[in-house]
Amino acid sequence: MSFKGVSLTLPKGWRMTTDGDDRACVESPRSGGVDGPWDFFCRPDSMAIELTSTKDGWPGFGIEDSEFGFMWGEHVPCLTGGGVLRDPYGSNSEDEGESGLYYGIDPCASQLVHSGLAKMRDGRKAYYRKWQVACEVNLGYTMMIWYLPQSKVAFYVLSAHPEDEKGYKQVIASADLRGYKHAAKL
Repeated sequence: MSFKGVSLTLPKGWRMTTDGDDRACVESPRSGGVDGPWDFFCRPDSMAIELTSTKDGWPGFGIEDSEFGFMWGEHVPCLTGGGVLRDPYGSNSEDEGESGLYYGIDPCASQLVHSGLAKMRDGRKAYYRKWQVACEVNLGYTMMIWYLPQSKVAFYVLSAHPEDEKGYKQVIASADLRGYKHAAKL
């Protein structure tokens, strides 16, 4: 597959969708839907690709934060299982608005479980972070982030299914930015 000059090889049965702009989604056959007030351009359990990711936006500003680098917004919902987890006791409040109807995360119990570099097909190395994000209700999920600050390209999965982790790593290993006009020089 190719998206604006970024080429990727997808595992069998996976697909790519785009919004026609600088964002694409790589979905496994397990990718589900989502509800709630959050503006996800990709399903939380699919890989988002952003071609205009800068240090001013997430994950750029969080990639070097080993404590809270997974925080992509003010009210981060619990995404266990790849979807937004509804709180049966929640309420639409003045402080949280509609997000108060859903369980949130526990930032203090969340942790960085891997920090390193991931090699891509064209020889580039992306920052790679894997987080175990804890929810308020004793549940958790895995977040995976790959970031290339000089090329301003981000790949991330907000809530990765354990069965899909190998596939996401294969997609990153196959990534080639040589056709992308804004890629940093090798």
